[in-house]
Amino acid sequence: MVQRIANDARIRTEIRQPGTIEWASAQMPVLRAIRTRFAKERPLTGAKVAILFHLTKEVANLALAIREAGAEVLLTPSKMATIELAALEGLQTSGIRILTGSTDSGNGHLQQVLSFAPDVAVDNADLFSLWHGSDSPPEIKGMSIHSRSACLIVDDYWARHKSLRFPVVEIGSSNIKLELESTLGTGQSVIDALIRVTGLQLSGKRIAIVGYGNVGSGIAHAARGLKARVLIVQNSAYRALKATMDGYDVVPLHYAAQQADILITATGNKHVLTSRHFPLLRDGVFIGNVGRSHEEIDVAALERDTTSAEIVNYNLTAYVLNSRRIYLMGGGHQFNHIAGGANSSELMDLSLALHALTLERIWKVPTFTREIHPVEEAILDEVARLKLQQLGIEYGSE
Repeated sequence: MVQRIANDARIRTEIRQPGTIEWASAQMPVLRAIRTRFAKERPLTGAKVAILFHLTKEVANLALAIREAGAEVLLTPSKMATIELAALEGLQTSGIRILTGSTDSGNGHLQQVLSFAPDVAVDNADLFSLWHGSDSPPEIKGMSIHSRSACLIVDDYWARHKSLRFPVVEIGSSNIKLELESTLGTGQSVIDALIRVTGLQLSGKRIAIVGYGNVGSGIAHAARGLKARVLIVQNSAYRALKATMDGYDVVPLHYAAQQADILITATGNKHVLTSRHFPLLRDGVFIGNVGRSHEEIDVAALERDTTSAEIVNYNLTAYVLNSRRIYLMGGGHQFNHIAGGANSSELMDLSLALHALTLERIWKVPTFTREIHPVEEAILDEVARLKLQQLGIEYGSE
């Protein structure tokens, strides 16, 4: 099974950014410093840690840091389509167990995570939902949650039940995750992947972005920096106002669908772009999703409504609808992961370092309450301090 995944990932890896686990580590000085300390102090000795995440070379470095802290590690990919061959093969002799399924291929394999009975976990909401949907799951000391959309799932559960089965630390709500990784990192990686897939000159193109959260705003800023004409679609009145004050044209989705040369969904919701919108799209439009849900674009409806389809390249499919071509990037999955290098190792370094330090804190402190916690200020400060130190920047008022 691992070999099949490797074979399937090989073509993607060849067109992504080059690099091995070791190459990524060289770009991740903060996590590398934490890993060095972990190897000496072994603060997670005796812990069993489950990680549910994209299987990338950056996440591989997080898993290795946790293993060197003394923990037994189980890693399961959150999406088959985003597995990086270099990471998969690089971990084969590491002592880290890798599940050969993923959450987008069904939840059956996640029962293996329950059987593993982790003490702590790094999650993107699927393990949280698994634990809270099971009748008698094993006890767990706590989880760190990564993406903002995953945090919203946890927040919604808390709002409805006012109780959790274990403490949750929301990495995805921290400024380091939101303002640095999500806005700067994803903004750059989406534009990078877009150009890789399409070869388009973006200056003068009309790019519609559905969603103006941290991710959407980052994409908008990056696109405008390349002289694109940016349209914003946003349901939230505040976010629509924010986009307007940032100088963007805010329009309804039906208008954006008719005007855009490129349309990108970045909401985290399902069925944002549907069969209601496909007949409105311009001939030759490029559409793609970067939100957490691989169903933001209703690909099943697109395939049903179109008369024919042609694979242009590994990451681009042309669908014909009423003599018009609609180009789908990345099969509806997060195309910055599928077709590009995803977020840079340098920015993933910061948010993954938050996970490493948070897991250490959860394991060591038995008094965490069973509710939602922000990342501790001391941890945020340590990560920022280590990064500034690496950059050679002195800071302070004196």
